[in-house]
Amino acid sequence: MKIKVFGHAGCSRTKGALLKVARLVKQRNWKGEVELVFFDLGTAEGMAEAAYCQLEGEIPAVLVETDMPGPVISGESPSRNRINSPAKEGRIPVMTPSLN
Repeated sequence: MKIKVFGHAGCSRTKGALLKVARLVKQRNWKGEVELVFFDLGTAEGMAEAAYCQLEGEIPAVLVETDMPGPVISGESPSRNRINSPAKEGRIPVMTPSLN
């Protein structure tokens, strides 16, 4: 599984999103199973990846790429309760950008 975080270097909201995702990966012992990648939207590489992923909406954004079928959560970062509930049931919450 790959988790992509899109944002701006130096942005406190982006830093917070990165820390939340990293903490979740660590707490769930997903280190060998998850690749965490940051894309800076202030760079050509970051903008190109965002365009390729059809990213739109609020920044920072978290995109989870997985082969597992399941629910897709779109919008604001989920609360701790929303993250913990599916994780306890063995499901991984998946957030993607809105494609509306």
